[in-house]
Amino acid sequence: MLPSQVVTLSTKGQLVLPRSIRTSAGLHPGSTLTVTLEPDGTITVRPVRGKLEAFFHSLDGVASAGPLDVDASVLEAVESLDYATRQR
Repeated sequence: MLPSQVVTLSTKGQLVLPRSIRTSAGLHPGSTLTVTLEPDGTITVRPVRGKLEAFFHSLDGVASAGPLDVDASVLEAVESLDYATRQR
């Protein structure tokens, strides 16, 4: 988990997510986020992911693993997505 970071709200109500958070979360221009105000005043921001997007996000970094590890990494990603889907 990345450490919390302080951001500033602009006069237009915009905020910039730090690059380290965007990269770790697999966010890119055009990514869709859900913003929720919790009863205790906490604001949560979560990416909206379909099953296919979640699968591709789980493959982040596979190419850098090298050709011998790609098959194992893809299999691991499929098993992880399958497990996550069954938990719902």
